[in-house]
Amino acid sequence: MLERFLLSRNSLDANERSAPRSDIALNRIGRPANWGAGATLALSLLSAIGITMAQGIGVLPVILYRFNHFKGKRTEDWAVILEELATQGLTLSLSIYSGGIAAVFFVILWSTLRGWSWLDYLAIRGFSWKSFRIGFAGLAIFLVLTYPSGEAADQRSGDFAVQAYQTAVFPFLFITALVAVAPIWEELFFRGFMHRGLAAAWGPIPAIIFCSACWAMVHVQYDYSLILVLFLVGIFFGFTRQLSGSTLLTVLLHASMNGVAIIEMIVHAGSVAN
Repeated sequence: MLERFLLSRNSLDANERSAPRSDIALNRIGRPANWGAGATLALSLLSAIGITMAQGIGVLPVILYRFNHFKGKRTEDWAVILEELATQGLTLSLSIYSGGIAAVFFVILWSTLRGWSWLDYLAIRGFSWKSFRIGFAGLAIFLVLTYPSGEAADQRSGDFAVQAYQTAVFPFLFITALVAVAPIWEELFFRGFMHRGLAAAWGPIPAIIFCSACWAMVHVQYDYSLILVLFLVGIFFGFTRQLSGSTLLTVLLHASMNGVAIIEMIVHAGSVAN
């Protein structure tokens, strides 16, 4: 029943909703079919490799600077330096920017290669005021309900967050990376590209669960309990994207959630400094 309801409220236009899922050429309004599940997964994996390489290139200047600055260090010292770089705010900012650029490039490329307008394929479209109110009200309720587990995880992951903020070097770069760049590329990749192809092949609910799991596992730097919270947040974002038909709304929700986290991080960093 829920599956049928979600399919009736999918991200396609009203004229497209009745198009059979098995369509492999053009749907009834002349738009190309989605990428299939196998192609979506293969292209997502290829994109992930490219994103990882881009992140490495993005942080390369910082790594080279540190290595050059600490010439003559013993071998065991390099492990300490690399560990510091992994939690440094500047490194994190650069990796988000470089990886985000690569991710957006890939999802636009795959969408256009399929014959779609990338805006349509990634569901970058407006949304109703009702969807906006329901989305933000739902996010607020969800964050309140998950706050105890999230707070416990934050206490264990607090050192990482504080260290990242204090070593950001350029706070504006760090904040915009987390509040703008990360929400944009993650939503376009997981709730835009991946969701489109998998929902058409598997149905909305399996696609939402799978994309949420992949998205949560990207955040390996966090505590396991916080990763679980992120998985549940991903489920909420997935349903919001499916029901509203817009990844733009999930970008705003994601950015708002990260904004709250940034404020908490700044307050926590200030209390630690004092």
